[in-house]
Amino acid sequence: MEKSNLIPLYVPAKCTDVLQECDTVLNKPFKEGCRHAFTNWLHVEFDKFIASGGRAENFNPKLTQACMKAELPSFVEASFIRLRTEDFKAVIAKSFSEDGCFKIMRDTSAAVAEVDTSDIQSGIEDNTPEDEIIEAAVPFCE
Repeated sequence: MEKSNLIPLYVPAKCTDVLQECDTVLNKPFKEGCRHAFTNWLHVEFDKFIASGGRAENFNPKLTQACMKAELPSFVEASFIRLRTEDFKAVIAKSFSEDGCFKIMRDTSAAVAEVDTSDIQSGIEDNTPEDEIIEAAVPFCE
């Protein structure tokens, strides 16, 4: 990572929505798209069941991993299609240029204090309980 000028940053539990725009700007709408595609698929399966003479109270679709495996790519594709709009591209561009932590990180006018993350890093390395690591990291999320 050092050779590529990448600086690793531990993001404490319960802080990703504060520190990572991707969680709310990309991941959340993507997951919602997958859930929407699944719901649509389930409605279609229900309609087929009813059309074949089944009774609603007997509808029991197979949702095991083996049965759903073939359907998953279509859920992902449907989600990507929903996210490939010009409006959504504008939302992504705005969030990475104007909103949240990305704006703060790019702000060269403010003096950036050197942050000592050694307590957090050593806690991760020696398997310190997650609560203690979070307590050490809380100042980063406020």
